[in-house]
Amino acid sequence: MKEGGESAMWVEIEGVDVRKGVDMSGGLLDLYIETLAVFHGDGVMKIDEINTCLETNNLSLYAIYVHALKSAAASIGAEKLSETAKTLEIAGDQEDLNFIQKHNEQFLSDLTRLLNNIEDALSAYGDHKS
Repeated sequence: MKEGGESAMWVEIEGVDVRKGVDMSGGLLDLYIETLAVFHGDGVMKIDEINTCLETNNLSLYAIYVHALKSAAASIGAEKLSETAKTLEIAGDQEDLNFIQKHNEQFLSDLTRLLNNIEDALSAYGDHKS
């Protein structure tokens, strides 16, 4: 397995502190790559789940989903997205639908952009390993 350090900078991912993410993965780049892949898969599913929560007005489940994204985003080094998820989690817990409606679309847009960037980075990593 590759270790952190210089190999951790194999690619930059907009919105992600890659070095921090590798450090949170025990300094192992391969483990970080696995974490990114899981985050990507889960993130794609969470977008649909979050939209369903809002369609059904299920704010308690919404709060659970954004909480999961908050923690997962922090673990990969996506601090800004994690902080936004935290504010939306609090709004969900407080059943503040107005705040959620005002900020959720941008949150999902930022998440989608991050997921696309991660997908590109994972592809680049796969090409780099070959």
